[in-house]
Amino acid sequence: NIGAEILSGKTPMGGLAEISAYDAYTYAHSVDVCALSVAIGHEKNLSHTTLVKLGIGSLLHDLGKTQIPLEILNKPGELTGEELEKIREHPTLGHHMVRNDFDEEISPLAAQIILNHHERFNGSGYPNGLSNSELSKFDMICGIADMYNAMTTDRVYRKALPYSEAYEMLLGSAGNYFSIDVVQAFAQVVEPYPLGTLVRMSNGK
Repeated sequence: NIGAEILSGKTPMGGLAEISAYDAYTYAHSVDVCALSVAIGHEKNLSHTTLVKLGIGSLLHDLGKTQIPLEILNKPGELTGEELEKIREHPTLGHHMVRNDFDEEISPLAAQIILNHHERFNGSGYPNGLSNSELSKFDMICGIADMYNAMTTDRVYRKALPYSEAYEMLLGSAGNYFSIDVVQAFAQVVEPYPLGTLVRMSNGK
């Protein structure tokens, strides 16, 4: 069971417990992003060992948010420039935590995902403005899973987008925010109209 393997180490369990104790949304989001990242990785035929590393990095991708004040993290209104800069520190903070604050060594691949999950293919991301070949498929798998879950979840400052709308927007990000192959794998895994969704067809029904 890949989920059990992901949670078998001291670092994943300790990091997830820290997230859970700090913020309920970030905890649920982290679990969801992990599950979607592993599904996309499976679609790309990654090895079992690599899927576990991808899962650990994705599970802990927002660990650095435990170092961001909750009044900023869950602010209902628009963030100030200073507050936005603080939020944008979380990949670096999380990377520092897993490399320095936990006793159990975490794989370089998982640590890299934590640092790079907000980097974008076109160089518009953060914290280091990496682009194209500077990013791995693992960074972008977690990145697209993170963006999709954030877009389709209610937050204090905005309502969730419909699944189909978020799906279409992310398909349009191919070659811009994410590499084409990662977006294609995402499209194979995610249903734009999950079971139970009401859909109005072209004939009006």
